Amino acid sequence: MKNSLLERPRLRSPGRFVLPQIASDIPVRLGKESVKHQVLAKFALAAEAIGIPLPGGNFVSIEEVVNQQWGNYYKATMGPESNDFLAGNLEIVVTNKRLEARIASSPNLVMVQAKPVITALESKMAGLGWYVLDVLGRAAGHAMNVYDCRLLGYQSQAYLFEAESDEEFAKNLYAEEHGNHPEDADIPKLIEAYRDDYAYLPSDVLRQVDGHKHLLGWADSSGPGNRRAFVSKRAEAAFAGIAFEPELAKCVQAAIALDKLFKKDKAHAFSWSGEDVDPEDGEDFADYPEQVGAVCIVAWEETDILLEMIEHSERGAYENGTAYEYQGRAWVPLDASSKEIKNLARDLRDYLGRWNAMAMLVSCFPFAEEQ
Repeated sequence: MKNSLLERPRLRSPGRFVLPQIASDIPVRLGKESVKHQVLAKFALAAEAIGIPLPGGNFVSIEEVVNQQWGNYYKATMGPESNDFLAGNLEIVVTNKRLEARIASSPNLVMVQAKPVITALESKMAGLGWYVLDVLGRAAGHAMNVYDCRLLGYQSQAYLFEAESDEEFAKNLYAEEHGNHPEDADIPKLIEAYRDDYAYLPSDVLRQVDGHKHLLGWADSSGPGNRRAFVSKRAEAAFAGIAFEPELAKCVQAAIALDKLFKKDKAHAFSWSGEDVDPEDGEDFADYPEQVGAVCIVAWEETDILLEMIEHSERGAYENGTAYEYQGRAWVPLDASSKEIKNLARDLRDYLGRWNAMAMLVSCFPFAEEQ
C-alpha cells in the first residue's frame, strides 16, 4: 500500500535541478531528530515488508504513521479476548540512542479461577489439566507476567519463616525466639498458640490451593515438570480422541496453540529483567530490579491471601526503589541495520501473536470475585 508520506512528487521542470523552498518551521540544522525520524520510517517499511500494511491518508508525522500502522494491525488481527482478559500497553519509543518497543504494565487486572476448568480436565484425563496450567504458567518467561499461586507461595515464605507446614513453622519460629528447637511433644500446643498471633499459617496457604503444593512452588515429588513432560506429548491426541464439552475443547486447543508459540520463541524476545536501561528513561536499577504488574491474575479458587501477597510484593518493590513497570522490552540502536530493524518488527508481530493466544487461553477460565 502506498502512503502519502512516502510518495515523491514528480517535478515538472524544463530540465533544471530545482531545490524546493524550506518551510519556516523546519530547522536549518538537522540533528538527532532527523535520525529518529529516519529509523522510525525504516521501522514502518520493515513492518510493511513482513505483512503489516502502511496506513493510507495524510499524516502530520512519522510517529502518527507508525502508531496507526500497528494500531490497525492490532485491531485487524487480535481477538476481543486480547482486550477483555489481558492488560498492557504497547509503546514504540525513539530516544537519542535507540528505537524501542515496550509492553508497559497496566492496572485493573482481570482475575480468573483455574480450579473449575483444571479439575474438569483432570477428570477427562489425568495430567491434562495440569498441562494446561503449566502452559499458562510459562507465560512469564515470554514477557507476559501472571500473578498466580506461585507468587502466593513465594511471597508468603518470608512471613512463614520458609516453612511449608505448620509443624515446620512452629519449629522455625520457636528457634527464632528462643535460640533452640522445641520438644516434639510441645509442637501441637505451639501451633495453636501461634495461630492466635499470626494471620495465617502454612496450612491456610495450602488450603488456598486445595493442598496442591506444586502450585505454590513448594516441594512436591510429583512436581509439575513430570506432568508436563508426560502430557504434552499426548495433549493433541487427547484433544482428538476424547469427547470434550465445547468450553473444555476450546481450552485444550488454546493451550496447545500457546504451547507451540512459546516453543517457537526460543530467544524469548521481549523478555527483560532490568538490565541495560536507557538513561533517558530516568530509571536507575542499581539494585536487583523487581517487576511490578502482570497481564492478569490466575487464582486457584480463593483469592484473599493471593491478593494480599500481590499488594505486599508491589508495595515492597516501590518502597525499595527497584520497581519497573514493563512486561517486556526490545530495542535496536539508532544506527541499526535494516536486518536488525526488520527483526525488531518481526519480534513485535510475533509477540502480539502470543498475546492473542494467551488471551484466548485465559478466556477459558471463569471470572473470580474478590473476597
